Amino acid sequence: MVEGFQWTSTEEEQYEQRNKGARIRERQWGIEKTVEVYDRLGEGMEIIEYNKLVRDKIPEIIEADGKTAITMIIDGLRLKQALVKKLTEEGEEYLESLETEEIADLLEILHGLMEAQGVSYEEVEQMRLSKKEERGGFSEGLILRKVQS
Repeated sequence: MVEGFQWTSTEEEQYEQRNKGARIRERQWGIEKTVEVYDRLGEGMEIIEYNKLVRDKIPEIIEADGKTAITMIIDGLRLKQALVKKLTEEGEEYLESLETEEIADLLEILHGLMEAQGVSYEEVEQMRLSKKEERGGFSEGLILRKVQS
């Protein structure tokens, strides 16, 4: 489920009654998803439940593949929470692959966070440069192990 989104018990019960089937929980790339397999009138149908933030055009891509995407829109704090969760997910994917494409995904999420926060890239870049001037960057790979007093 998207954090903050929750079925009411009546809605969940009605959903389960209408859509009885086998539910299988699996984890892939650190994401838990539910796969529901139904057999109605002898026809098998698979529903994969992700409940995660996706890029804006993903539903169109799914529809073009002949499938149905069921989505919901979030904003405000819930969007910021989902973006931070997505940042963690994409960070893990980068560590697994070490591909530059994953860095582009991380940057896109940061742009989404800036938009959700209502700040421009230029504002954030100025803050970054100021902090770098004052405290340095991360290019030297320093690990602070201990501080003695």
